[in-house]
Formats: sequence, structure tokens, C-alpha cells
Amino acid sequence: MVLHLLVAIFGTFVVVDLLSHVFYAVVSRGHFSRQPPFRIERVPPAPDAEDVEIVTADGIRIVGTVLLPDGDRPHGVVIFCPEFGADRHSVLRYLAALRESGFALLTIDFRNSGESEHAPGYRPLHWFSNHEMTDVRAAVDYCRRRADLQGLPIGLFGVSRGGGAALAVAATDPGIAGVIGQSSFHTSGTTHFHTRRWLHYAMPTWAANCVPDWHIWATMKVVAWMCGMENGCRYPALERLLPRLHTRPVLLIAGRNDSYIPVEIPRKMCKLLRKTERALWVVPKAKHNREREAAPREFDRRVVQFFAGAFNVPVTRAHEPTFETGADVAPKKVLKEIPQSRERSF
Repeated sequence: MVLHLLVAIFGTFVVVDLLSHVFYAVVSRGHFSRQPPFRIERVPPAPDAEDVEIVTADGIRIVGTVLLPDGDRPHGVVIFCPEFGADRHSVLRYLAALRESGFALLTIDFRNSGESEHAPGYRPLHWFSNHEMTDVRAAVDYCRRRADLQGLPIGLFGVSRGGGAALAVAATDPGIAGVIGQSSFHTSGTTHFHTRRWLHYAMPTWAANCVPDWHIWATMKVVAWMCGMENGCRYPALERLLPRLHTRPVLLIAGRNDSYIPVEIPRKMCKLLRKTERALWVVPKAKHNREREAAPREFDRRVVQFFAGAFNVPVTRAHEPTFETGADVAPKKVLKEIPQSRERSF
């Protein structure tokens, strides 16, 4: 009798808990799909850009642009994955110094954006999905097949949503030599962080503190699954993939004043990577995706130095900047003239 009563109580608890997950998932679904008001500035294409078409594994045609450096064979190729709402030409806002230092660039428009083909049934959000991963993999395969890029080391650089896709692809492809994620995030960790913060606004502090983390994680998983079904995609669990990058070159760049992706989120990602604080650079006074505007000289130096180390190539080429942010000018000698920053990441 007592056993039956305990089983009934436990079963009731499980049912109520499941219903609460579904209820809060339905309530939170709109917040998950609501797009933040990002400020996207259009960048004109480079005059010597070579546009290419790439067909993904699922048959979608995406448009890319190849930017080759002057002179000798490139040191390697870096694939640029733009932020949500931006197109492939925004690469010049971030990686002009790489090209000037002897690296080739391949930048892409993700499906359903820019000039790339629209996949039927897919509605992209600011969260990266399995479709963005498929597009990045197609770009990697293109570099491996193209004659003038074949055999070169390949790196990935992604901004915000593109950074998540770049990190996920690098984690599943051991042939990627290095990856940089700028203002990047993992979906579950970000939704958990903002949900926890929202609870403190929606209810008394003591009540918010009583909500266990596992309950928030489970509810956000349901939210991601429901939104994925609605939008024709899946939202990968980046936190499960990040540990695979433990022995690989990874750099996370975050803004100290980023209100969308607070510093706590890339710090947790760094722990998942099992990396030291050297893998995370927090840029003072920088907002979301605006790290280069806040520290253009140091940004260029670190990016060039990172890929030079990941590709195991010396970079001593002097260059003049081709793109200015208005805050400052890119370095003339990226690796020689700029001293190492003393700003700690943590």
C-alpha cells in the first residue's frame, strides 16, 4: 500500500514536471525566435574579388568569394563565416590584415541569405543550425578541391552565429588547422544564462534561486527542439563538441560590453574547451561583434599571429590597411611593430 502510494506520488511529480517543461517551452518559444536588433553595416565587395558557386551536400547552391593575396602561394586559406544578417563581403571588416599578410580568404553567404539559394522550409534565426554547419563543410571541401588552394592548411573564422558554426565544424573535422570564434556562443548555455537572469526579474530572488539549473536546461532543450521543428532545422549542442578541440588551436574573442553575449558565456566555453585563459581575449569597451572597432591594431595582430601559429608559417610581410573602422588604423607591420597586450582576459 505504501509502495503504491509512493509510486503514485512519484508518477504525479514526473507528469507535473513534464507538463511544466512543455508549458514554459511554449511561453519561451517567442523569446527564442525573437531576433535582436543587430546593427549591420554593408561593405562593398573588393574590386578583385572572385565570386564562386559551391554546392552543399544537400544540393543547395551557396555563393562565395575568394580573395587571394598578392605575390607568392598563400600561407593557407581562412574561411570566413559571417554573422546573422551580414553577407560575405563583411569579411573586409575583420580579416583584411590576413590577406595583406599572405593568407587567402574564402567568404560565403549562408543559405537563405545574401546571394545564396534559399532552402525551402528553412527559416534562419540568430542561432546557428545544422544547415550553417553543412554550408561551412561545403566551403571546406571546395578549398580542398580547388587547384590553387589544394594542400594548403585551412582555418575558420566566424562571427556570432557564424562563430558557432565554425567551432562546430572544426570540432568534427580534424583537418581544420585552427578556428577563431568572435562574439560566438553555444545555444544551450546562452539560453540558460538569459533565462536565469530573466527569472530574477520575473519573480522574487528567493523563488528564482529555487529553480534548479537542470530544470532550465531541460526546458530550453524543449524550446530548441520545438523551434527547430518549426524552422526546418536542428540546433546542435555545441557544448558537446567543444571538448574535441582541446588539443587544437582555438581563440575566442569577446567584448567586455557585449549585452547579448556577456563575458560569462565565452568563459564557460573556454572551460568546455579545457583551455587556459590564453584561449580567450576579452576586448575592453567592445560591444557585440564590434571587437575590432574597439581595438583594431591589437585585433589584427592577434588574428594574424594566431593563424600564422596554427599554420606553422612565418609572417613578416609589411602591409597597409585596406579597411578602416574609423576608430583607428590597422597595423603596418602586424607582427613586428605592435607590442604584446597586457590586458588579461579574465
